[in-house]
Amino acid sequence: MAKGNELGDYSLRMTTVTVKPGLSGSVVLESNWEGSATGYGTVIGTAMMVGADRGTFTYYSVVYNDAGERFSGISTGVYESIGVNIWRTDATIRFNDGDNIIAEGTIDLACHTWKGKFYEVV
Repeated sequence: MAKGNELGDYSLRMTTVTVKPGLSGSVVLESNWEGSATGYGTVIGTAMMVGADRGTFTYYSVVYNDAGERFSGISTGVYESIGVNIWRTDATIRFNDGDNIIAEGTIDLACHTWKGKFYEVV
């Protein structure tokens, strides 16, 4: 999927994290996040990341917009370490209403934040 116009940004804060053993000696990080996204409203979700400093992830989210509507999304993507305690993320988000967007961000592990921008799919 190609990236189109910028639609807005997001800012999330990690509330909990659990480290679990995965398949074939891998590590699974399961973290809960809450925050907001421009044009979408309040976002809460759970990320499951496979790997210690790079790998794949899935992020399950529920969005509560300013009109009081609720919808869900599933993000799939990749992440990699780009510095001390900093991960870059790239994902596609598929919402239950059929909409798709691209999200690019940065996780600051020391500050427990995940911030980035999202774009239309063209």
